Amino acid sequence: MKDLKYKFIPTLILLDIVVIIATLFFSYYLRASDFALTFLAPVSDTYVGEWILFEYSLKFVALFLFSAFVVGLYRFSTVTSPRTQLKRVFKTVCLCFFLLVSYYFFKRSFVFSRFVMLFTFMNVFVILAITRLLCFKLYKYLSNTQRYIKKVLVVTSTKKLFEKFLEQGVQAGGCKIVGYFAPRDLKISGETYLGKLSVIESKLQKTDFDSFYQLGAIDSQVSEWLLDYCRFRQKSYYFLADLYLNSSKHLISARIGDLDLLKLNPTTIYLWPALFKRLFDIVVSLFLIVILSPVFLVVAILIKLDSKGTIFFKYLDNGEVIKRVGLHQKRFYMYKFRSMAANSHSLRYTKLKANNTRNGSPLVKIKNDPRITTLGLFLRKYDIDELPQLWNVLKGDMSLVGPRPHLPEEVQLYQKHHNFVFTIKPGMTGLPQVSGRCSLDFEKEVELDTYYIENWSFFLDLKILLKTFLVVIKGK
Repeated sequence: MKDLKYKFIPTLILLDIVVIIATLFFSYYLRASDFALTFLAPVSDTYVGEWILFEYSLKFVALFLFSAFVVGLYRFSTVTSPRTQLKRVFKTVCLCFFLLVSYYFFKRSFVFSRFVMLFTFMNVFVILAITRLLCFKLYKYLSNTQRYIKKVLVVTSTKKLFEKFLEQGVQAGGCKIVGYFAPRDLKISGETYLGKLSVIESKLQKTDFDSFYQLGAIDSQVSEWLLDYCRFRQKSYYFLADLYLNSSKHLISARIGDLDLLKLNPTTIYLWPALFKRLFDIVVSLFLIVILSPVFLVVAILIKLDSKGTIFFKYLDNGEVIKRVGLHQKRFYMYKFRSMAANSHSLRYTKLKANNTRNGSPLVKIKNDPRITTLGLFLRKYDIDELPQLWNVLKGDMSLVGPRPHLPEEVQLYQKHHNFVFTIKPGMTGLPQVSGRCSLDFEKEVELDTYYIENWSFFLDLKILLKTFLVVIKGK
């Protein structure tokens, strides 16, 4: 999904954190300077040390981010006015200040002078207000560049609804309407008419777009087809709030001018949950890489001693780098310890084809696979060969939990409903891996992955990770 907002928000958060920490340090040392002492009385405890000061600054940051979440500081669009942005900054700073004062009021102690606290919050407001306005100018500029402009398709039941939709500033908000459909012939000056609903299926296959808007009631079968089409391809789908809703879909409210809309999200992993999941992935993968680095070294040496070939499973028999299919069907190289004899990958489709235990599905699983080395059997039993994928998690190609990434030749055999797994990042482990693994048929795996995507929560991730650990320890 080509959404600049989800790339921009982490930058804003990082910028806010830097501003808060830098401002606190500046205010603290300004209070202790000779310049301040010419106007203010000296304080007895002007110096606490950089590390203690940094510790307090992190507490202020946590309090600020909590206040920002409550106020909705990072909720914005290209049509958000400068006045609204400044009001949100002011409310966030005031709430943070109030919470901080309340905390130290009950604690009855404060390591800084009152000047430091007041000067910090005054400067934080001024600096954040200036940086926020500058950042939003940049955001508006980038939103209207060719790379980030959203291509919008519309289906409308009446000319009046479509014209109202145009009046609410859709095109001014980083969007470009590439065409529209209507139940009957409906010509609107200046807009590209793509045809009646009867041709929508064939036209959508040939049209590049990011979002779809349904304005007014249309045939229910067409509406369901459109919902599924956008759902499987990670396209945003908006429709009027008073239209028929399918309760099995994830919907959030949206508004354009005075038009009340609902937006389909195929997963609950977006914005804050997505950011939190990514931060969790980074922290855990980095920690495990450091802890397991001796294991990586030992396994690498054993692989080289056990058989000829590369340490990692990297090349196809023809010398090409082997890729997996991930988020939005983008291909990436997945790190994995080699557990099979070199140059034996293609045998699964030729000499060993008769031993495939997963006939009838896109996947290939060879029973008593002769390609696996002696060491490989041990590595696979305890999933040690999968540990290098922590690097993929750290890089952002994968997540700790999600649907397993498959090979391009397997994905080519997917049916339409299987493509839903590409709406989120693939994972090192997932719900199917702790619910039967290879004993499950492929359709059941897809069903479990779909359930995970539609019902994601942080606690579900923790539950799957814990079960994965228990399964691996038991060698199952």
